[in-house]
Amino acid sequence: MNIAAFALAFAALAVAPAAAQDYVIDQQCSPEIYGAYSIRLGAAIGQEFIPTLAVMNVAEVLVVNGTTSNSAPADLFAVVHADSIAGPILGTSATTLVDDPFSGIVRLVFPVPVVLTPGALHVLEIRSMETIGNPMMRMGDQEGACPGVSGVFLGQRFYGGGDFWYRTGADAGLPARPASWGALKSLYR
Repeated sequence: MNIAAFALAFAALAVAPAAAQDYVIDQQCSPEIYGAYSIRLGAAIGQEFIPTLAVMNVAEVLVVNGTTSNSAPADLFAVVHADSIAGPILGTSATTLVDDPFSGIVRLVFPVPVVLTPGALHVLEIRSMETIGNPMMRMGDQEGACPGVSGVFLGQRFYGGGDFWYRTGADAGLPARPASWGALKSLYR
């Protein structure tokens, strides 16, 4: 396939909608897309977020794969950190295979729900298994385009001038809010 035909075929791949929303979205950012950053070649790559829920088990990111000569399917997974990309690891998702070529939303599921601290800074890091593919995260460069905290990590360096496209959330059946002391006391009155 020549380059022009490949580019035309790749451009025809629209951002595929994710499966029907079967989870509660907590945090999300969908900025106007400016570019893409390599997950595999960019070392540590992550998005800051401040949750309002006390637990998460789903993350979705906008990914493109198959734009280089070393294209191949890619295995992606997510790691949630407290405080910063170098902070303690709170949870790791299962690995998800991303086809080549692909452009769309990738859902990453955490088999063990991740316990979060509502109102505190967390980082969603996206990693790629050692493959020959080059999956890339889609990003907007408008500072403050998304509400709340804004910024990404590219290779352990913080970049405050944009955000990746992402969503975090929890299955509707998970207890997403911590029980208050008053709610617990009322059970025993």
